[in-house]
Amino acid sequence: MLSEFGLFLGRKRNRYVVRNSKEKKEILSTDVEQIHILNPGVSLSISAMRLALTNQTLVVLGSRNGWPHGFVVPAKISGTIRGKREQFLAYQDSRGATLAKRFASGKAYNQRNLLKLLWKNRVRTEPSLAEMLYKASEEVEKLARETEAINGDSVDKIRTDVMNREARASKEYWTAISSLIPAELGFPGRKTRGATDPVNAMLNFGYKAMLFVECWKAIYYAGLDPYAGYLHADRPGKPSLALDFMEEFRQHTVDRVILAIFSKKMLKAEEITEFDEAKNQQRLSKQTIQVLTKEITGQLESDVAYRGERCQLKDAIQNQARSLVAYLMNPAKAYSTFELAW
Repeated sequence: MLSEFGLFLGRKRNRYVVRNSKEKKEILSTDVEQIHILNPGVSLSISAMRLALTNQTLVVLGSRNGWPHGFVVPAKISGTIRGKREQFLAYQDSRGATLAKRFASGKAYNQRNLLKLLWKNRVRTEPSLAEMLYKASEEVEKLARETEAINGDSVDKIRTDVMNREARASKEYWTAISSLIPAELGFPGRKTRGATDPVNAMLNFGYKAMLFVECWKAIYYAGLDPYAGYLHADRPGKPSLALDFMEEFRQHTVDRVILAIFSKKMLKAEEITEFDEAKNQQRLSKQTIQVLTKEITGQLESDVAYRGERCQLKDAIQNQARSLVAYLMNPAKAYSTFELAW
C-alpha cells in the first residue's frame, strides 16, 4: 500500500522502483500481488502500470475514507463467460435465493464463532463477561438457522426476511462486542455511513480499504460481475456481489484484528483520529492507517483451516470465489461459506 505523499512508482525492466526524496527501493514485480495507492500525492509511470497489467496485478486507486475510487485491471481475465451468464440467470431462480441465504447465514455463523472464541478465552478469567458472550452467540446461531430455513424460490421473495434476521443477528453481535471495547473510545454501536468515532472509522477502513478490495479482486478474476449480487439490492454503481461475498470474511479478517489492536494497546485512544480541517470532522490518523494496514495484511497472509487443509486467508477468499462460480454453473456443487475456527 502506497500512502506517503510524494512517493513515485516507476519501472526498471521486471522490477518496480519506489522512491521518495530520501531513498529508492526496487521490488521484483512477481513478488507484488497488488498495488494499492491510498494517497493522491502518489504518482506512478505508465511503464509501471503496464508491468502490473502484464502480470495481472490489480492496481487500486484508494481513498483515505476507505472506498476505492477505482481499479485498473488487465483487458484479459480468467474465468469463462458462462459463469457470468449463469450469475445473471440465477437471480430469477432458486440459486440466487440459496446464495442470499448462504451469505447471510455464513456471516451470522462466523459472528457466532468469533463470540465463542472470545467466550472461550475469558471463561475462567472473566466468567460474567464470558457468560454474556456465550448467550449472545447462542442467539446469533438461532437467527442463522432461521435464515437457512426461509422458504422461497427467488431472491425477491426472500430478501426481506433474510435481511431482517441478518440485522437482528448483527445487533446481538455488536452489542456483545461493544463490551470488549475500551470505554474511553466511546463506541456508539455499529455505524456504517459517515461514522467519525474511532472504532467505527477503523472498522469501515478495514472493510472498505482492505477486505472489500480482496473480495472484489477474487470475484472479478473468477470471471463474475462484482455488481450483480443477491443479498444486497441492486443500485447503480453498487458492487452488490462483492458486498455479498465479503460478509462471511468480515469477522476473521477485520473484527478480530481490531479487537486485538485494542487488547494489545497498539494505539492510544487520542492517537486513533485527527481533525480534518478541510471537512471539519475527525478522520483516522496516519499512524492508525499504518497499523490497520499492517495488521490486516498480516491476517490475510496468515494460515487458516480451509476444507481440511491449511492455506493463507487471501487464498481461501480466492478459492471461495471459484466455488461460487462452480455452484452457479452446477448447483449440485453446493456453495459452503468460509467458517472461522474457534
